[in-house]
Amino acid sequence: RGASKCKPCKVGHASSSPSQQLCQGCSAGQFSNKTGALLCSKCEVGRYQPNTTSTHCAVCPVGRFAGEGASACEECSFGFFANETGMSSCHGCSAGSFQDERGASKCKACAIGEAGSSPNQRFCQSCLVGEYSNSTGSLLCTKCNAGRYQPNTTSTDCASCPT
Repeated sequence: RGASKCKPCKVGHASSSPSQQLCQGCSAGQFSNKTGALLCSKCEVGRYQPNTTSTHCAVCPVGRFAGEGASACEECSFGFFANETGMSSCHGCSAGSFQDERGASKCKACAIGEAGSSPNQRFCQSCLVGEYSNSTGSLLCTKCNAGRYQPNTTSTDCASCPT
């Protein structure tokens, strides 16, 4: 015997038409938090849902990001970071800093004896022979002045030439 009324879809499911009797579970990256939904909603940027038939999306943690409709958050690449939850993209490390790990929440300053002249770096460059850097976060290494020298790389100062 036929039903006199169709049952509305339960949360986490949707039916493409009110007269359709088959409700389908929302796909990963989507959700439905209302009974009788006609469509599942995509997760907003910065949110994700790995499961099907879900009623909500989770917020991406620091060090990760997601675009609209994501089923997972992606780790920030080398040279990038995400310092807040729910980010839609990662920020690049500025010149003078670097990030050598994936999924980072902040960048690291270049060490003394090193410099980072470009943004989004995985590593800083060691100062060359005849150069030095005596502060963290340097953009460039400084050449030794006349009468001074540095025979090593990654140096923090120059020595006076022997007389």
